Amino acid sequence: MKIKITYIFLTTILFNFLFSYFNKDPLMVGLAGAYNTKASGYKSVGINPANLAFSNGISMNFMQFNFNYNNNFVTRERLNNLKGADLENETASNYFPKNEILNYLEGDPIKNNIILNVPFSFVCFSSNTFAINSEIRVFTDLELSQDFFKFALYGNEIDTLYNFKINSNSFVVMESSFSKGFRLGNLGLGFTLKYFKGLIGVSYLTIDNPEFITTSTQIQLSGSRYLLRQNTLGNGFGLDLGITSKRTDDGWKFGLSIIDLFSYLDWNYKTYIDEQFESFYDDFYNQTGIGYNESKLFSLSIDSLNLEDLNNDDVELGDLFIVQDTDVYESSFLPIQYESIEYEYSTVTKKYYIPTDSLCVGSENFDCDEKEELKKLEQNVIKFDYPTSLNFGFSKRVDERQMYILDISTGLDNSFNNKEKWRVSVGGEFGTQIFPFRLGFSYGGYDSISFGLGMSLRIPSNKGYFSFDIGLGFKGGDSLDSANGLDFGFGVNWIQN
Repeated sequence: MKIKITYIFLTTILFNFLFSYFNKDPLMVGLAGAYNTKASGYKSVGINPANLAFSNGISMNFMQFNFNYNNNFVTRERLNNLKGADLENETASNYFPKNEILNYLEGDPIKNNIILNVPFSFVCFSSNTFAINSEIRVFTDLELSQDFFKFALYGNEIDTLYNFKINSNSFVVMESSFSKGFRLGNLGLGFTLKYFKGLIGVSYLTIDNPEFITTSTQIQLSGSRYLLRQNTLGNGFGLDLGITSKRTDDGWKFGLSIIDLFSYLDWNYKTYIDEQFESFYDDFYNQTGIGYNESKLFSLSIDSLNLEDLNNDDVELGDLFIVQDTDVYESSFLPIQYESIEYEYSTVTKKYYIPTDSLCVGSENFDCDEKEELKKLEQNVIKFDYPTSLNFGFSKRVDERQMYILDISTGLDNSFNNKEKWRVSVGGEFGTQIFPFRLGFSYGGYDSISFGLGMSLRIPSNKGYFSFDIGLGFKGGDSLDSANGLDFGFGVNWIQN
């Protein structure tokens, strides 16, 4: 079971270093996010559903793949600066100060984030003014205290207090939506209704203040309590709203949208739909070895380790650490029947952690008349807010060979990689109908600065054409060397005019 738990934790970290915040499709990647008045057909979903009001014909997804890496610490330029550098000898010609490496973080922890989507082939389509979409979305964030890196960089310094904090959240959600556009003269309105089916939620949380310190006489580690939490039975709803204008005779178009307004996802809230996923849930819990709505509480400590202990040949490494793991139920309140047992309480999460073995469910340890209290304890509904954003933009089509786009957007909350910071994106599309190419630049918001480029190849078919789209973006910089992330997208879709 320990191997399975370790596997889950390492897989969560691996996902963080593979994916991060993404642009929704290859066209959006190439335009660096300047997409509000450019998106059309089923691609309007999640961008501006009002664009459907002026859509004609059918569009359908054959396949789509978006890949992204992003972090707040590592860039190719920084790695090149450290290549062959001497971090110790200040008189060396290749000396590089250690404090400058830590300054890259600007006092923040090491952060990585995921938002990955995989639209279902053939299920994502539009016909004139309505669209149906279904996709798998993965959200993940990882945050490590910079003390981890400080410890590796400077070693274990005497009388220095280290805080080894780890927080990571991963969610796999199936998102299904219906979108409709309405044309009112030269004005278009649109909405998207979304249903969120949460499949898996895994969190690794620090629920205490882990403090590690070495003095001249001893080593001590305290407060290292971590919670591995897993959740299923996720259900929620969301709403997108949009307004747009018909492109004028001289090429101008305006758009405004609010994405994921009032959107939420509740975990551990069973509905009729969950009965269809019972075998999937059973397999998941069997693989992890943790029961439904249970969590695994880890506690790691070192109690006054000194030189005498280290020099004692009879003392094994496992004897130096006090390691405990306990299956627990998490609750925001403590039922009266559990006040006398050995429960845990976190001042960080403000939650009680009651050992599973102490619960009266299925046992005779307690008088189980308070079943309603236990139902509340077992339910432990966890609410998850979707990132909400406000977007508006303008575009002008000069002729059949060139279009220029300006978008301004901001996050309305700070969930996951969303930020309450304004972001300006400018982009252009050039070339022929068969072979258009795109350039884009953005500043501010969730990725500070980004540069995108992309192209498409459109092959005519009966009553329409197949479009092969590709986009590449540098995030956090305008070149491969200065970027702290790389955004790549590829897709194939069919469009009938």
